[in-house]
Amino acid sequence: MKIRVSVNTPHPLKIFCLTWGGHIYLPLISTELLLLDRNVLSKVSAPDRISDKAEQYWVGEFNRVSQNINPILTAYEGCFRRRPTRAEFQQELSKSYEKLRQLYPAKQVIEHSTETSGQLYDALEPKLERQEQEVKFLLAAAPLVVHRPSDMDLMPKIREISSIADSFCLRGRSLVLVALISCISESKHGEKLSAGRRIIKPKPAFSHGDAHNAVADIHYLEFLLAAASGPFGPIVLCTMDQGLAHFWLGLNVSHSARNEKNEISYRFTMDKKLCPRLNNEQLDEIRALF
Repeated sequence: MKIRVSVNTPHPLKIFCLTWGGHIYLPLISTELLLLDRNVLSKVSAPDRISDKAEQYWVGEFNRVSQNINPILTAYEGCFRRRPTRAEFQQELSKSYEKLRQLYPAKQVIEHSTETSGQLYDALEPKLERQEQEVKFLLAAAPLVVHRPSDMDLMPKIREISSIADSFCLRGRSLVLVALISCISESKHGEKLSAGRRIIKPKPAFSHGDAHNAVADIHYLEFLLAAASGPFGPIVLCTMDQGLAHFWLGLNVSHSARNEKNEISYRFTMDKKLCPRLNNEQLDEIRALF
């Protein structure tokens, strides 16, 4: 049984708090460990520059309720629109920590020494290497999703995207493929952009930096998946990216597990929430890709 309770907010939601099982309403945050994306850190760092009243309100709510903060995501994405080096990762992690400590002297901000931040980078290196492969894959596949295809071309293009994923050994291993399929199978007339299109933002002049940013955003979700597969306590991803929030909710991840090799597996849903244009037969074919 499901009980739905509507919440009336004074302003449209601007900070989305993604957690295992969906989304938690920002004012209900208590002891959860918060992972901030770069946009949230940027807004809370310079509230005087925010002109949008809704953003002002939600940044104020974030300042009020947040207690435990981990700045790892800002270091993971980096600030150069490419994979950060080990030194850049360490510097960004330290810089983000200092910024948050000045903003929130009474809050718990996770700090890493030079040694532990280096160890953290080393632990993330396989993930960063896969990220580079996914950037190459996205650069190769993005031209196929810039424009919405005709009904006749839709499934052939999806099969071509899947074949490109195979060539990078990413089929069944990457949410970037899911985002691309969501992108190409949105409503034919574009009256509502799909979650995948809002994350990838494909365009004719799609650059390496564009691909890196999109893949890094999708990788944020993997931190939630990793947290759910171990005894890490409640973790929340705070983002201002509505497309990423809708993508996470559309995936409806129901299971996450970690094996003895530290590899994470999970189950997710592929349906009309992410791919509104596909019929049941087409959806069954898509599900078989994963």
